[in-house]
Amino acid sequence: MSAASAGDLASAELERVVLWARVSPPSGAEAVPRRSRPPRSESTYSLSGAIRTLEARLRAGGGTIEAQLSGLLVCSFASSDAVEAVELGLELLDEADGYDLSIALSLSPTWKDAGVRVGSAFDDSFFLAARAKPGEILVDGSLRDRVPGTYLFTRQVSQGGVRAGSIDRRHPRRAACLASLDGLAAPPLVSATRALVEPLSTAMRAPGALVMLEGPLGAGAVELVEAARVASGITRSLW
Repeated sequence: MSAASAGDLASAELERVVLWARVSPPSGAEAVPRRSRPPRSESTYSLSGAIRTLEARLRAGGGTIEAQLSGLLVCSFASSDAVEAVELGLELLDEADGYDLSIALSLSPTWKDAGVRVGSAFDDSFFLAARAKPGEILVDGSLRDRVPGTYLFTRQVSQGGVRAGSIDRRHPRRAACLASLDGLAAPPLVSATRALVEPLSTAMRAPGALVMLEGPLGAGAVELVEAARVASGITRSLW
């Protein structure tokens, strides 16, 4: 491969997931100057320690550290590792101990310029990281579209023309929530509706029976018919 073609390949656009992590002192705490720090046994906020921990975890998770400035750390992942990048971000938030952490992720083409990877994903995730609350993880629209139906979101955020969703930290994964819903029993009938099950099931057993139900919207007609069908022992009903 010629030097020219190698350079072209290095600078070619490559879609990447960019993660910005913002570290800050825990609520009500301040960073302790090095000379006045108490013994290590006492819990204190250490910016350098937090950054080292994050760097090690990001590298171990397949990320490439792109830059670090004070309490900001930027890392990128291959676009094929989109889900893994988001999962790692959620794990880092769960593991944060002794410092506040907020994370923003963005997906877009990137390229090398004078040996430095650049692209709109870096700017987008930087703007979003500035808006993220401590303990929050924001995912921009492009990355959200790449992992459709995987996560549940709470609030929407817009910053610098970029829109993003905040992953629900209590119930982040949609599949886990759906699995829990599958185990839920049908809601019980209210007493007024329950009293109609027996006469309706009796009517449904009659040959050619036609029953008309009348009531306000949301009164539970669907649940009533299903309960009556089960009680009557018939396998089919038209309603």
